[in-house]
Parts: sequence; structure tokens; C-alpha cells
Amino acid sequence: MRLDKKHIAFFMALCLAAMLMIALSGCGKKAEPSPSTSAGMGVSSPSSNVDENKVYAKIIDRYKKALSGDSNESISSMGLNSSIYDVLGLDNSKFGYKLADLNDDGVKELIIGTDTKASSYKGMIFDLYTVRNGFPARLVSAGTNVKWYMCSDNQILGVGTDETTSEPYWHLCKADEKQSIVDGAEQNSTKYPNNPYVIYSKNKWTPSDAATVNAKGNELMKKVIAIDGITEFVKNPVAGDSGYSDYDYGYYTENTATPTPTPAAAQTPQPTAAPAPTTAPEPTPTAAPEPTAAPQPTT
Repeated sequence: MRLDKKHIAFFMALCLAAMLMIALSGCGKKAEPSPSTSAGMGVSSPSSNVDENKVYAKIIDRYKKALSGDSNESISSMGLNSSIYDVLGLDNSKFGYKLADLNDDGVKELIIGTDTKASSYKGMIFDLYTVRNGFPARLVSAGTNVKWYMCSDNQILGVGTDETTSEPYWHLCKADEKQSIVDGAEQNSTKYPNNPYVIYSKNKWTPSDAATVNAKGNELMKKVIAIDGITEFVKNPVAGDSGYSDYDYGYYTENTATPTPTPAAAQTPQPTAAPAPTTAPEPTPTAAPEPTAAPQPTT
């Protein structure tokens, strides 16, 4: 069969159309983006559709119930941090929560703490939660041996004493899963028997002395900042009062009304004993008069 120019042109156009369709079908497939890593954590960034408010809702609700009187259980029995007794009753302070992304992974952490400006409790964190596999996971928790504080640059400071030696330490950490140490100082005769004083320098613990360790601890404490923007669980009803131990029973009822005085019960009259009869006085015997001598007759 002999092809003329018209047939050749038609065949060429058909081939070009087929090639164009193949090219377009390949462009329709978008390349999967490579997973990015969060700063300082080395893990895949979590999904952007995480609803932190929903994940943390039960924790927030339990604190509200424990502090408002909607539960008959105590704070401790509800699995909440009983260290909050330390700040209940402080003037000009709020105890509550704040959501903030502390490790730049796209998910906000739940900070439970106080915004008090008092030096002993400034920036104190009682519990710090993050989201792990769709559930809340606690990163740090304040207790008897350690207190946690909010610091600049979204870092957290752990200040405490070793449970075994009762010796002090200051650990400035990232708010990540491992609480990676950024700076620190500690005294521990068990871990370092030759010289118990060490500081964190050049990404490792190095020998030091007592003066340097204490100076480093004071320096780290200066990094503590107040936790602003806290949402209160409930309004602190006992500020300036020492009666906040009622919280231990799982409730506290604020009573601003003047209590009605209870009338005193009428006293029951006691029977009066009859007076003892008085004895008549014995009459005093009167002496008989001396007999008068008869006068002698006159002569």
C-alpha cells in the first residue's frame, strides 16, 4: 500500500496525540513529600490535624472537677499532681493551664502551672504533657525531689535533689521526649565518687568544684520566666487564707455570706437544795438570886 502525504500527516498527528496523553497522565501524579523532622527531636512531624484541645480535654476537666467540688475524690486519688497544694491560697496567683508548642513540632504541649510572680513559685510547671499517637503523654511532673520551671527559649529547668544522696542538681532541658540537657550542674557523690561536683560543658559532664556548681545553679535559676496567659481551672477561692487543706477532700466551697449565729441552748435549771434547819439556841441558865437577909428588928 502506498501512503500519500495526507496519510503520513494523519499518522504523525496520531502519534503526537498518544505521546501527549502519556505525558499528561504522568504529571497527574504528585510526588509524596519527604517527611520533615522537628527541631531537636529527629522524628517525623506529627499530623497537622491533631486537635490538642480534644486530646487534653479529660485532663483539664479532672482538674476543674477536683478544684470546684464536682467530685468527691481527692486530687491525689484522681491521679493529679498533689504538689499544687503548695500554691493554693497564694495571693495574686492563678493556677491553671496553657497550650504552647515548646519543641517546634507543630503540636502544642499542655502546661499545667501557675502564673504567680512569687520567687519560690515563679514559672513553676506541675505537669507537662504532649501528644503521642493521639493520646496525652506526660513529659515531666513535679514532685517531692524535683521542681520544674518554665525558662526562656521554650526550655524547662529541673531543680531538685538526688533521691539517693539528697545532693542538689540543676538541669536545663529541651521540652522533648528525652528532656535533652542543654546546660546543667550537679553534685552527686554516688555517680562521681572521685569528685562529686560536675557541670555540663561541651555536651558532656566535666569535673568542677562546689563554688562553680552553685554559681551555675544560680545562673540557671535566672533563666526562669513567669508563665503568662494561663487559663484558670477555677477561681482561687482561698487566696490569703490558710484553709485550703479542704481541697484534700476533693472540694472547696467558697462561702462569702456571713454565717447565721446559732442560738445558745437554754440552760436546764438545777434543783436547789433545801436549807439546813437552824437549831434553836440553847437558853443560857440564869443564876438564882442570892437570898436577901431579913432586916433585924429595932428595939
